[in-house]
Amino acid sequence: MAQRPALFPGNVEDNLRLPFALRMHRSTSFDRSQALTRLAALGRGEDFLARPTGHLSGGEAQIMALIRVLAISPQVLLLDEPTAALDEGASRGVERLVRAFLDQAPDRACLWVSHDAGQLDRVADQRLRLEVPR
Repeated sequence: MAQRPALFPGNVEDNLRLPFALRMHRSTSFDRSQALTRLAALGRGEDFLARPTGHLSGGEAQIMALIRVLAISPQVLLLDEPTAALDEGASRGVERLVRAFLDQAPDRACLWVSHDAGQLDRVADQRLRLEVPR
């Protein structure tokens, strides 16, 4: 999931359903109730699904992209600053949601990129710090 997620024309629900039109995910289907449960965990209601993607804030786009990626149940999550445009409460919600997703299957993993050391203390089992030589 990129820091600035891809948004496609239509509404949030259209964007959440989009991966299931791809050949690799056609054997599974979009679980609307699961998406609603995850959205509720992030303080969003069913009305969020009808929001046009062109009207989403940066944080709302990140929430939509996270729900979209979790919907396809990947073995590895690659998250680049997934909470950069979110307030602290929403950021903590994302942290809990990702932890719950990972806890559902012991063979799942996550690479979480962040500049927020406190967040990394909360979400990381291991840390790698990259520095540019001066």
